Amino acid sequence: MTRRLVPALLLLAALRASTWLAPAQLPTARRAAVASPRVPVAPQLGVPKFFRWLCERYPQITSQISAKRTEDDYVDNFYLDMNGIIHTCTHGDGVTPNQTTEQMVQKIFEYTERLIKIANPRKVVYLAIDGVAPRAKMNQQRSRRYRVPKEMLQQARRAARNEGAPEPESLADAALANPKKAEPFNSNCITPGTEFLQMLGERFVVWLDQKTSGEWAGGPTVIFSGANVVGEGEHKIMDYIRGEQRAGRLTGDERHCMYGLDADLIFLGMLTHEKHFTLLRERQRFQRGKFNKRGGRGRGRRGGGGPRRGRGIMSLVDRAVVTMLAGGAVPSRFLAAYDDDDARAPAPAMQIEGKSNEDFFFLELGLLRELLGASMRPRMDDSALGFSWDGSRAVDDFAFMCMLVGNDFLPGMPHLSVEDGALNLMLRTYTDLLPTLGGFLTDKANLHMGRFERFVRELARYERAFMRGKAENLAGKESKQAQDNPLAYRRQYYLQKLGLHPNDTDGKRGLVKAYLSGLCWCLAYYHEGCKSWDWYYPDFYAPLASDLGELPGYEISLVQGKPFQPLSQLLSVLPPQSASLLPAPYAELMLSTDSPIFDAFPADFSLDANGKKQDWEAIALLPFIDEQRLLDAVESIDADAALTPAERARNVLGEDIVFTSAGAAPSPPPAAAAAVPVDLEALKVSELKDELAALGEPTTGLKGELVERLEQAMRARE
Repeated sequence: MTRRLVPALLLLAALRASTWLAPAQLPTARRAAVASPRVPVAPQLGVPKFFRWLCERYPQITSQISAKRTEDDYVDNFYLDMNGIIHTCTHGDGVTPNQTTEQMVQKIFEYTERLIKIANPRKVVYLAIDGVAPRAKMNQQRSRRYRVPKEMLQQARRAARNEGAPEPESLADAALANPKKAEPFNSNCITPGTEFLQMLGERFVVWLDQKTSGEWAGGPTVIFSGANVVGEGEHKIMDYIRGEQRAGRLTGDERHCMYGLDADLIFLGMLTHEKHFTLLRERQRFQRGKFNKRGGRGRGRRGGGGPRRGRGIMSLVDRAVVTMLAGGAVPSRFLAAYDDDDARAPAPAMQIEGKSNEDFFFLELGLLRELLGASMRPRMDDSALGFSWDGSRAVDDFAFMCMLVGNDFLPGMPHLSVEDGALNLMLRTYTDLLPTLGGFLTDKANLHMGRFERFVRELARYERAFMRGKAENLAGKESKQAQDNPLAYRRQYYLQKLGLHPNDTDGKRGLVKAYLSGLCWCLAYYHEGCKSWDWYYPDFYAPLASDLGELPGYEISLVQGKPFQPLSQLLSVLPPQSASLLPAPYAELMLSTDSPIFDAFPADFSLDANGKKQDWEAIALLPFIDEQRLLDAVESIDADAALTPAERARNVLGEDIVFTSAGAAPSPPPAAAAAVPVDLEALKVSELKDELAALGEPTTGLKGELVERLEQAMRARE
């Protein structure tokens, strides 16, 4: 196909969006699975749920920013997970509708500078935008991005209702009904490989160069890791910290601070084992109470604020415990309806316009580590415990246990979730069981399978009561099948969710091995960095805890692999409705019925609520991408002939850029400085400037301008 057909293909995408075809209505090629009818999409560990639990259990860990900052209220190193800022400034609460791209960029710069001023760093500022992620995360990214067109349609329908107009059936209908209305911002453009992030990265380089050579001169070193540098933003930050630790450049007395809203930042910060580590965050809606003074150790008033959920109400896990201990009889006064008032999508408490310092706070991870370690210690000395107590090792175990309720890479165990009291259950179980284990569950990136099996076996004691309670909540009463057969929930779960027959022993063992591989992958990712770019969990749902047995007999191995190129990742995570964000040849692979991977990009998909109340918590049932088929299809594109220089630049992997207080952006010199490289697009900005300077040419401008100027200079000297 030629590129002239792409506009028609984009129209086809709009028509698909307008009809939201059910799978039975799709062409045969569309219905065919790429390699399997399911894709692993892990539910997100929602920040409001985990963070709220944390604040209510340990209210003293949050401290409000002082109104009058003192000289000793500073940090040495400040790390910014930039994607939260980008999303907030482009389409977050309080953002003016239909703002221009330039307004968005300026708002991002202003917000970034505001945070830097609050943190007051002395040595290092590290800004990281998400780059190409491991395959395990790409599946979750695909799930999120496929939801965006549906969410945009819902917004258009709400707007039509507010205006008294007919509700549109599709985004195309919404555009036809309001031809003069600006198209809503498509947040899918905040993905590595897009023109938007390429532009934003180039603008950041210019802005930081001006800042470090101007008003920030003499200040901290600034490091910028753009979307062209592989890795998630928070994990690039962790790689940097671990590198500084290995190099001996951290003494242990430095003050570290990281900004971001992802719950993972809490775990990652604690797992650095740095003594002084805080998170800078916006206040959440539930935080109506007062904070402790900076550095305070007293309990004070509850930092979580608002009435505590659960007084007089039992979570499903707590009900399961009582049911088991009471032989199945639960007093009726404990069976009040569960009020899941914190099950909402993450959202800052305040609008971004006119924010004051009171809208931000510090979360003291050092104090949290102390409190967690103390609360997890059994009430006995080391001789009775059987091994030497180490609070840091216990906190590492806590971070591992939180993986069992689900994260961006693994689904949670069926009977464990934050809102149903799983964290409290696991902490109680851990403290009670630890004296019998002979040691901790984990040793940094290593999982002790025998001890973990005993721990999860104890958790499995509550599985039946929880699953029965969950079924009752959904159906209104316990089924006769469940009454006659207490293990009916196992048959139902495996048949309905996983398509496995209860007697399929090999299938269950394969699922358990995949889940154990995921736990080992996550441990390595959190402690050491990405140990496999190719690994991913091959299903929607986790095995039942009661099936995690004979664990020491499983052999777990991870293959390192390599990351996708930016445009290949972009193709794999975008829905057809966002095909315009791709270069034309890549869009053809997504939209053309002649494409060898056309069946990988459904126009519609189903959601499995899986017992959850909120749409954003549902599991997106999407076909997963066959990596080899996708890469083979991409390989068929002649990049030199089919892509523009700007599009080729979007597919080039880069490196961190370091800005000194003098404003320069130095990086290691080219391996052969005298020879002019053939692939100019692959050079970093600093290398392009070096080549231009050697030829006596100007060195100012964005990367595309530098490449064009160097090409002209080379041709002139031929």
